[in-house]
Formats: sequence, structure tokens, C-alpha cells
Amino acid sequence: MATTYVPQQRQRFFTGPRGRLAIEKDKDTVESFTLDWSRELASGETISTSSWSVSGAVEDSESNTTTTSTVTISKTGGEAECTVTTSASRTLVRTFDILEVQT
Repeated sequence: MATTYVPQQRQRFFTGPRGRLAIEKDKDTVESFTLDWSRELASGETISTSSWSVSGAVEDSESNTTTTSTVTISKTGGEAECTVTTSASRTLVRTFDILEVQT
């Protein structure tokens, strides 16, 4: 079941009710969310592969550049996890909650 709440101020990514990264999304919209990994990458290091795992919502598509990873999501609720492998053979992971916003 989706976590529903009324936001104080709509932001892209923020610390959610569970104390971790979260996004807020209307259940009827299709939206893209981009993670910028540039701060975690060493000088000259790039993203070689990127994969997303979405539970509770629906993943419509995913893509990446050498420093970012993007997922397009429809529906809401659950969480999304992005795993990237870098040119230095490092694996980086970020997970965020997908919170349903009442409109």
C-alpha cells in the first residue's frame, strides 16, 4: 500500500518519513527522476552500466549518461533502487521511497 501524505513543499528529492531519500509523486502522472552520481565518482571515473529495480510502482523506462541515471515511473508507492557499475569497477547503490501525494 502506498504511503500517502500532504506535502509541505514539493521538492524533487528529500529526506522522507522513514529517514531516507524519497520522492513525492501523484499516482496518475508519469515522471522521470534522475540521480546525479558525479559527487561519488572519482576524477575521470564514469558510469559504465546502470540498472533500476522498482517495487510497488511501475518502471516505464531507464537510461544513463556517464554521470547520471534516470528512471521513468508511473503509478506510485514502494521504492526504487539504482545500481551503477563504474569504469573503476566500483558498484554504487541508491534507494529511494516513492510517496503518493494527495492532490
